[in-house]
Amino acid sequence: MRGSRKFWREERMAKCDLLVELDEPNRVYRSGEKVEGTVQVTVDADVKCSGLVLSTGWKTHGRGNVTGDKVDEVTVFSGDWVGGTKCEYRFSLTAGDWPQTYHGNFLSIDHYVEAQAKIPWAFDPKTATPFIVQATQVPSRYAAEVRVVHEKSRKPKV
Repeated sequence: MRGSRKFWREERMAKCDLLVELDEPNRVYRSGEKVEGTVQVTVDADVKCSGLVLSTGWKTHGRGNVTGDKVDEVTVFSGDWVGGTKCEYRFSLTAGDWPQTYHGNFLSIDHYVEAQAKIPWAFDPKTATPFIVQATQVPSRYAAEVRVVHEKSRKPKV
């Protein structure tokens, strides 16, 4: 095209790596217990973060519909990170009470600590680390549903 010029401004987006480390990665957590650990952030260039958000929750995977829910959430940092640095932030979040961790043939339920860095005008880096939850009892809000499913599974099929 005559008279038009294209100017390309090449900017490299800052790389932000996240790593979640649990204090007790092999522990089986009970309903409502605290999941504690550290999130490490490594950046290769200066970057502004509008929120480093940590959460616990659960997700299903396998065949069928995928669903999940958050249990607890906290913002541990917001501000500027300086390139070439590694920062660490402690966290203490509540483990869910239901559903418990389950690994089946067709469906699995896993609990996670998820970390997400909210970076304006960029893709938000995130990572997740699984942990195991074992329910000590069915929460009262689900007791009726579980009872119905259990009764149906005990009826003989004709």
